[in-house]
Amino acid sequence: MNTEYGENEMHLKNIAVRTYHDVDIAWRLQNRFQSAKNQNFIATSELIKRLLILGNEQAEFIQTLGTGYRSDGQRHPHSWSIIDEAECIEWVKSILGK
Repeated sequence: MNTEYGENEMHLKNIAVRTYHDVDIAWRLQNRFQSAKNQNFIATSELIKRLLILGNEQAEFIQTLGTGYRSDGQRHPHSWSIIDEAECIEWVKSILGK
């Protein structure tokens, strides 16, 4: 989002891009004392916005809520459990044309 380093999104203009985020601000406030300002979903939503403006119809921001759990049951918003594995595999296959 820093204009000094910006405009690199143009290199992704024709590439399918997805970002996944467990955007559970209430949980982060309560458990990590972090506001939305401290989260990487702000920067990635900006990236997706810029790609959409550039005409990238395959740029997606995937938002989940309360899905981030590690295999031991510990809540962690950056866990891979935020992704629907089967749906993601189908998306990758569709991008690759298989």
